[in-house]
Amino acid sequence: MKKLVLFCRNDLTHLYGEMNKHLADSFSLTYLAYENRDEEILIKDYGISKIINFKKEISDLINEEIIDLQLIKQIDKLIIEQTENRFCLNSCIQSDRTLAGKDYNEILTLVQVYYKFWNNFIVKEQYNLLLHEPVSLFFLQIASVLSRKYGSEYLTQIQVFGEDKFNWIFVAADSGFAVEMPKLLESKYELSQKDQNRVLEYIKNFRNNFVLLLPEIASKRKSSSHPKLLSFSRQVLKAAIKEIYNSLTKKPKSFELHEHVEDYLSSKRTKFSERLKNLWDEFFNFEYDIFEADRDYYYYPMHTEPEAVVLYWGDGLYKNQIKLIENIAGQLPPNCYLYVKYHPVLKEDRNYIDYKRIKAIPNVKLIGPQTLGREIVSKAKGIMTINGTSGFEGILLNKPVFVFGNSFYDLSDRVIKVKNIRDLREIIYNYHLKAFKDDIALYKFVSAFLNISHPGYTAYYSNYRDRLNIDNKKNAGEVASYIEKYLNQSEILN
Repeated sequence: MKKLVLFCRNDLTHLYGEMNKHLADSFSLTYLAYENRDEEILIKDYGISKIINFKKEISDLINEEIIDLQLIKQIDKLIIEQTENRFCLNSCIQSDRTLAGKDYNEILTLVQVYYKFWNNFIVKEQYNLLLHEPVSLFFLQIASVLSRKYGSEYLTQIQVFGEDKFNWIFVAADSGFAVEMPKLLESKYELSQKDQNRVLEYIKNFRNNFVLLLPEIASKRKSSSHPKLLSFSRQVLKAAIKEIYNSLTKKPKSFELHEHVEDYLSSKRTKFSERLKNLWDEFFNFEYDIFEADRDYYYYPMHTEPEAVVLYWGDGLYKNQIKLIENIAGQLPPNCYLYVKYHPVLKEDRNYIDYKRIKAIPNVKLIGPQTLGREIVSKAKGIMTINGTSGFEGILLNKPVFVFGNSFYDLSDRVIKVKNIRDLREIIYNYHLKAFKDDIALYKFVSAFLNISHPGYTAYYSNYRDRLNIDNKKNAGEVASYIEKYLNQSEILN
């Protein structure tokens, strides 16, 4: 019987807890709860008893831990090997935003503890598949590294543009690579007429549809048709309500070392006065540029921050998106612009100074939220992205897509991987006048993509599930059905 580990944290606890009734008869399930709250939900709401509490285990290990430099070197070597030189230990540490400002010796203590936990856990459980959110913290990165070492998989499920209202695919949790894509693209078979019709219908619908993937959770800031003062007042009221709520629910800071995630979440809040200044500057001291479709331009859609795609899926190299934008703009051909648009889902307030720095670059235009991203993509010479969904849009609109990180669409022939920012100028010049057209390569890529896309909603983060009115019972059954199919057809060794 194959073994599945479901790592439950925050809202994912409800998706994975509900899936127990659909998967328990077919597979050996282990529930790994991040903390007490997740464990309680699994027990009370879903009647699950076989649970390992991650935070409890880490707490027991950390009290007696002493730094062993030989072990630290072994961990560093393991990370380099298993990530194929994408990371070393220190770059992993820098990519974990919750470790910023911590004492380095304390961090190394955490490194050893997380390594020992996962090493012991994987050896004991010998699981085939671990499911959780994307790698966004060091304790998840080391889980990915050790899973790969022992021949297991750590996958995550991401939402994609599919044929249903909600669709998802399996990707490697540490890179976003679509793990089922290679086998389908390597196939020599010709597309049947049915497959071709399916592909052509999907492409047609995609090109005619200018709606966001999840419009219900997009930021409405500065996109309102109301007067500036009214829109500003509404944002201030929202900020004030949030500030009052944070003050009433704030707990005294008494975090242990292994609670660095909670410590970060508690301390990252922007001061209310700073938020008001940012809002004032954004509404009254700043104007977006007008979208001019007839210019020669490339498009860089900004990623939401902080996020796994910028940190770990970007190989830890592109945390500073402002500098990346400067580098891209500086290597474009003469009289060619870079259009930049911030992400429609804002997790944290961006400082007004960032907008000023972008606007200061002579051949950069910062486009406002009222212009749809796909409209900008459709007229662009090409797409520049770390790994965002606009790259996928570019593929379907026959644009060259310059990718700086790793993505689920890496295997398309429209994707140009930029391994070194110094190579970008030569790469752009080579592709500047290249025009892709609909061809068999595009059709096969789309066919493979549709075959690995599955109905269901899996982005159980923040309060997205509630805002989208997801029926958890129905949805969990839908998602579980393909997890079962994947495990049954998987060639992972027991």
